[in-house]
Amino acid sequence: LLGGGATVVLHTDGGDSVKIHTAAGVEQVAVPRVTVVDTIGAGDTFNAGLLAWLDRHDRLGRDRLGGG
Repeated sequence: LLGGGATVVLHTDGGDSVKIHTAAGVEQVAVPRVTVVDTIGAGDTFNAGLLAWLDRHDRLGRDRLGGG
């Protein structure tokens, strides 16, 4: 994906850390431990949380993400 033009790729893996891939390498962010009741919508919820964080930190937008 990075080779195809993406500047950042996030890889989630259940309860394991989120891996953030960029041209500079890979960083990992630990996720909180929670009791899982149902995984339906987990990806949507992750994306909503990411978008909310980006918005709250004024990073939401192609120019603010480094995409040109």
